[in-house]
Amino acid sequence: MQNALAVQEDEVLVALAEVGVTREELEDAIREGERARASCHPYDPPTYPGSASHAHRIRKLSSVLVPEPRSWARVNDHAMPFIVRPDHKVAITTCRGNEDVANPKGKPRSRFKKGQTAVALTTQNRKNLQLEIPGMEFGKLAREGSLTRLPPGATVHYLLVDRRGDKVFAELSVPTEIDKDGYVVAFRPRIILGALSVGELPPNTPDDDEGDDDDLDISVSPVDGG
Repeated sequence: MQNALAVQEDEVLVALAEVGVTREELEDAIREGERARASCHPYDPPTYPGSASHAHRIRKLSSVLVPEPRSWARVNDHAMPFIVRPDHKVAITTCRGNEDVANPKGKPRSRFKKGQTAVALTTQNRKNLQLEIPGMEFGKLAREGSLTRLPPGATVHYLLVDRRGDKVFAELSVPTEIDKDGYVVAFRPRIILGALSVGELPPNTPDDDEGDDDDLDISVSPVDGG
């Protein structure tokens, strides 16, 4: 994808085609995740709704992309699930973002802290996109939290989502920077999917997504040197 931002529908469809997925496939995965969230019970652990919605999004995408003739591969790297395109040039996972998700003028970031796997994948993305690594050196952390199963040539895309009321705002974007506190703070390129109506959650459904994906409690403070 040549442009850093795809917003208009024709741009979005071309950009998604370059990744190898369709809008309908991504939206179906989002709906599946929200059905899982809506099925949660007030007695469930508070982290479960986020974990369930994340798991069902990736499961739905896998069920479409992995079987022949699409033949993507389903892999786990540490605690993070990915779907990898057959040519090993693209990988997709999912993540919850903040209120700037799907805002072309905003600066989306991950809603929760990430671990060393996210440090490694953002470093890999910058290398594959030939972007200079900003600020402090991430080399040592990238080695310590190295990606062991994800092909080194794969650029990772996040299906980045944020639920607000009866809508989920989404984009398919490439995380390229993680700050010293462990939040993913930069995405390039970004494919803006917009808002998807998913219906209201049942009363008293927990809506705490903490724990929605990788190793959240591991410190990722960068260190000097590499």
